[in-house]
Amino acid sequence: LDDLGTLVRGSTAQLTRTVFLQTVLVRATATATALGVAGAHQVCLQLWWITLFGLDAVAVSAQALVAASLGKNDVVGARIAADRALGWGVGAGVIVGAVVFLAAPSIPYLFTDD
Repeated sequence: LDDLGTLVRGSTAQLTRTVFLQTVLVRATATATALGVAGAHQVCLQLWWITLFGLDAVAVSAQALVAASLGKNDVVGARIAADRALGWGVGAGVIVGAVVFLAAPSIPYLFTDD
């Protein structure tokens, strides 16, 4: 349990940065929706960024886990962590891709009445 506390304290800055960055991007998207074609581009860009940051969280975690294992000369543990992160990344990518593909016809109506 002490390890979890250390992990949470160590990742607080990263989480705070990501939350503020997403807040700025969401506000920019809300403002851009009134700009027509440029607004549509901003909405698409925001959706892309949200999925990118979500999947990037897996990569950042994997880097820390692999580095910690290699720092202990635990090559097997590093391989297990990398393989698990790869599985999570592929799985999340497939799920996000499927959701976006299936929701694509209705996504524009979340942002405009046109």
